[in-house]
Amino acid sequence: MFTGIIEQTGTLVGLENRGGVRRITVEAPGLACQLREGDSLGVSGVCLTALDVNPTLFHADLAQETLDCTSLGALAPEPKSIWNCPPPPAVRWAATLCRGTLTAAAP
Repeated sequence: MFTGIIEQTGTLVGLENRGGVRRITVEAPGLACQLREGDSLGVSGVCLTALDVNPTLFHADLAQETLDCTSLGALAPEPKSIWNCPPPPAVRWAATLCRGTLTAAAP
């Protein structure tokens, strides 16, 4: 659950193809220092998972379906990109408790 409020910008500094997955590297000192491994980030309307986080940068893996079905397939290193931070811990819990998948509807 993201607010859509732009909280931080980052710089896409790397793209690496890794056997069916494209790994991006983002330099965002103000954001990366707040992240933990596994946190979610909203990027151009797509939820990504922060990986290999350190104080100045983080990585995220893009599956082929993400590349095919979103604008992230056209990513290229640029001066600045927009990244939405994960919500604060209390909101993370609320989102986790309320999240679900609708698999059927009653007639």
